[in-house]
Amino acid sequence: AISSDFSSLQDLLVLNLAFNKLTSFPSDLGTLQKLKTLDLSFNLFSHTIPSELGKLDALETLDLSNNSLVGQIPASFANF
Repeated sequence: AISSDFSSLQDLLVLNLAFNKLTSFPSDLGTLQKLKTLDLSFNLFSHTIPSELGKLDALETLDLSNNSLVGQIPASFANF
C-alpha cells in the first residue's frame, strides 16, 4: 500500500502515482502546496474528484485520465 502521509514532503514538485490500482485519493495530497505535476492516471478511482486538489496553487499539470470518476469538477478548480 502507498502511504497517505505526504505531510513531510512539502518541497515535492512532481508526484506520479499512475498505475497503482488506487481506489481512493491519498488524504494528504492537499498539503503539497509546491506540487507542480500530479499524475493519478490509470488507477481505480470511481467517485468524485476531491475539492482539496483544486487548492494546490502551484499545480500546473493534473492527469486523472483512465479512471472512472463521476460527478462535476469541484468549484475549487475555478482558478486552475
